[in-house]
Amino acid sequence: MENIIENEKYFKDYATAHEFIGLNVTINSSADFSILGLTGTVVDETLNTLVIQDQDSVKIIPKKNNEFIFHHKTDVNVNGNNILYRSNDRLRNLR
Repeated sequence: MENIIENEKYFKDYATAHEFIGLNVTINSSADFSILGLTGTVVDETLNTLVIQDQDSVKIIPKKNNEFIFHHKTDVNVNGNNILYRSNDRLRNLR
């Protein structure tokens, strides 16, 4: 039986409640052109930011007003304004 977290449909439906640490991510839309297209791995998350490790450095990226593509068996677009929670609080909001 396939693990529910690994299920592609589950990830698409519940991406905003998923744990982001360890996932590859690309910044798809941002008013800050210096981070547009940045690709890396999420190494930490706070209420307002994602910490992304790219090839050269670690960058702290605000969630607000940015759009992210998370890569996990499939690509899922997530508006940063919809994930302005701590990771454990996002799960509580599913109810």
